[in-house]
Amino acid sequence: MVQSLGPMTTLLSYIGYEPQYRDKWLAAAKRTFALTPDIDQLLSEEIHKKNASEIRHLTGMMSDICRIATTRPAIRAFLPLCMMAFATADDTNWAHAALVRPFTLPCGKMIAELGLPMIRDLIPRINGKWNESEADQVMYHCVFGTFKEDLGVLADITDCGNWYTRKELGSKFKKHNI
Repeated sequence: MVQSLGPMTTLLSYIGYEPQYRDKWLAAAKRTFALTPDIDQLLSEEIHKKNASEIRHLTGMMSDICRIATTRPAIRAFLPLCMMAFATADDTNWAHAALVRPFTLPCGKMIAELGLPMIRDLIPRINGKWNESEADQVMYHCVFGTFKEDLGVLADITDCGNWYTRKELGSKFKKHNI
């Protein structure tokens, strides 16, 4: 459960922990703010001896860090495998695929022989017609893992002012047992 909490919730849970959960919340807070310099000193035992009003400068500073920087090192961008299937179209020869020709990928031949047919099989399972904006937003969510983010925040940090909700895109997908 701790992994699903936001950075400030984790920090506040650590600050107000009950003694039997000390190690759990300390580890979670350090993991959450792993990219913050001197995090060990910031999360020292001293903050538990103070009232909340005495450490508000610390919680305010940590909140500011959360707003302007990535706190967790585990957040990474990745390209969905289905994108390769679209890029290679009907060309079953990986070496001749237009998009991947300039790249050398480890296990490329294995991916071409085993993975690409399976990936192509997923494409017909997408329902309906996609407009460019819908496809762009779904790809953005896939690459950057923003599907759980507040759409208002995404509107502020991107050049897209109107993000589709899950309900609006729901008819584009259908459930499958693979």
